[in-house]
Amino acid sequence: MAEGRTGRCGIRANEGGAMALPYFGRLSALAVDPIEKKPLHHFLPGTAVLSAGFYGCNLRCPFCQNWSISQERDPEAQVIPPAAMVEAAVKGGYPSVAFTYSEPSIHFEYLLEASRLAHEAGLATVLVTNGCLDEEPAEELLSVIDAANVDLKCWSETGYRDTLGGGSVDCPPLPRARLAGLPPRGHDPRRAWLLGQA
Repeated sequence: MAEGRTGRCGIRANEGGAMALPYFGRLSALAVDPIEKKPLHHFLPGTAVLSAGFYGCNLRCPFCQNWSISQERDPEAQVIPPAAMVEAAVKGGYPSVAFTYSEPSIHFEYLLEASRLAHEAGLATVLVTNGCLDEEPAEELLSVIDAANVDLKCWSETGYRDTLGGGSVDCPPLPRARLAGLPPRGHDPRRAWLLGQA
């Protein structure tokens, strides 16, 4: 990407010839949801989850229900570092944190740090994603995620490319090739790999 420009997702930028993350920690939302809203019905059922939303997305779905946060940016949004988000979950007594609402995986570095801190605090982690993530980062990210819901947006590669603006992104490789095949992290019986079909 050219100097001074942002990437397709809108949250990475070329600043002085180096990759910058101007939206690191700038959350679009921080809310408490029932875990069933993710929707995960067999993972910590009946509990509340602290849900973090982010700006930006790697798709342009014409039916997006969160367009105002997936396609818009607020450079003045409050910065909530990963440690502060985890601390809020611990203080609130929530057993898990979720990365959700738009496409959290484009905030890869934040998710890794927050997930590791959450596990250190004894919390579970949840990812709600469109699944458009390359294999290598998917493996790294899913190694720190306890439950996931992959929202399938359509049924064909041409649909992802032509209708959803996926460009050259191979969507969705994560649910097809990686999610179900990854070995469980540790021996946590709460670990769940769920595929949502939206």
